[in-house]
Amino acid sequence: VSESFIIPRKLIEVGAMDVNHQNESTPNVEAIMARIRKDAKEFVAESGRKPIKVQPRAASEHGGKHSPVQYSEELNYLNAHWSDWAEATQITSHRKIVGPIIVRIKRFFVDLVWNYLLKGYFERERQFQMHLVRFLNQTAKYVDDRDAEIFWELVNKIDSDISGLNERVDRIYDEIIATTRSVEQDLTQRTATAEATAKAGHAQQGRIQNSLVELDGMIRGLERIIALKPQPLNGQARVVSDTEPSFADFSKGDIDYLLLENRYRGSEEEISRRLEDYAELFNDARAPIIELGCGRGEFLEILRERGLDAFGVDLSQAMVACCLQKGLKAAQADCIAYLEQLADNSIGGIFAAQLIEHLTREQLADLIELARRKVVPGGVIAFETINPQSVTALSRNFFRDPTHVWPLHPDTMRFMMEMKGIPTSEILYRSPYPSEAVLQPVQISDYLPPRWRQTLQELNDNVERLNQLLFGHQDYCIVGQVDG
Repeated sequence: VSESFIIPRKLIEVGAMDVNHQNESTPNVEAIMARIRKDAKEFVAESGRKPIKVQPRAASEHGGKHSPVQYSEELNYLNAHWSDWAEATQITSHRKIVGPIIVRIKRFFVDLVWNYLLKGYFERERQFQMHLVRFLNQTAKYVDDRDAEIFWELVNKIDSDISGLNERVDRIYDEIIATTRSVEQDLTQRTATAEATAKAGHAQQGRIQNSLVELDGMIRGLERIIALKPQPLNGQARVVSDTEPSFADFSKGDIDYLLLENRYRGSEEEISRRLEDYAELFNDARAPIIELGCGRGEFLEILRERGLDAFGVDLSQAMVACCLQKGLKAAQADCIAYLEQLADNSIGGIFAAQLIEHLTREQLADLIELARRKVVPGGVIAFETINPQSVTALSRNFFRDPTHVWPLHPDTMRFMMEMKGIPTSEILYRSPYPSEAVLQPVQISDYLPPRWRQTLQELNDNVERLNQLLFGHQDYCIVGQVDG
């Protein structure tokens, strides 16, 4: 609060006006004082009738909490306006010549009125206002400090209560999560046990079904062998011999190999399903198709159903007898010797399933060379064999047959055929292992920690790589086409 005391502008202007009206005459002090008292009363009355209107200041303007007393508009107004007075030195005149004289006269009367009439009154008023405003400022500061203290005590209490509630909620949540995970784990274990039991049951059922199919194939093979008669079968003439073989004509080796085929290679229906896709390769054949190592004639039957002219060659007399019994055209002969007697460019295509692994390297090279010469330009040459890239197929399928000579890698076959002038168009991988027969990945539950889940995922990735090595496709077929 300022310590200086000054006179209200309105009262100064009243005194100055009275002096101007009297011009150079002697001033009437009593009249001036009466006029000042009257105007002062009117001013006070007018100020009382028209209270000051103030808009509350927003809390953001003073940076504190909402509506502090120290920053209220009323207190700000008292601090700003309690000393809003005009000083005598502020009296001026716009007249250039007589202006200085008028200013001196005005200042003289102002000093006269102030020193003899108003100084004591306004000095007391100034002291009162000064102490009042100072008291209000101190009170406002105390109220604001106390209010802030209470406010932060309340905030801390609320924060403490909220923290306690949060801890309780977290504790309840953890208990619920633990219970849920325990239930999920129990359900997962029970589900896994049930699935394992079901898979074991399905596997057992599949083994029984396969055994029945193998038994049925063996029975059919035996029936065909026993049913063979010296007379021709179904009126079909033999190609190599003019007479049909009887049961006594078969060597023990022929019969044993036929029984081996029926037991381990699969039933005729299964082999037919496996070979059916290969028939698409020969749809455009312009000459008879030769199947080398025709076996029981499953592929020959498929070609006959499609209206394609096909002929089978097999070294086993028992196999040829099975084909002839079905009304198929077949001959007992060595495949290389048979191809040598044919004219060049006289065959529409050559197919051999599970044959080339029975040949030596020299025989295989001769077979590929003869196939290139005997097949017409544009004809297809397809060889199916066991896939040695699958460890299980190699150990179970290749070494099961004692007549197999050596396994053939797809890259090896591609190289040998291209060296003989037969471009390889594609390599088809066949006979995948059923999903239940391979290594199973570990089930990753959602409730496991991230580190465990990552470890199990890496384990499953390794299981997948191991499955590709151990349980890859059992067979592959390399397909070439003679250049036109």
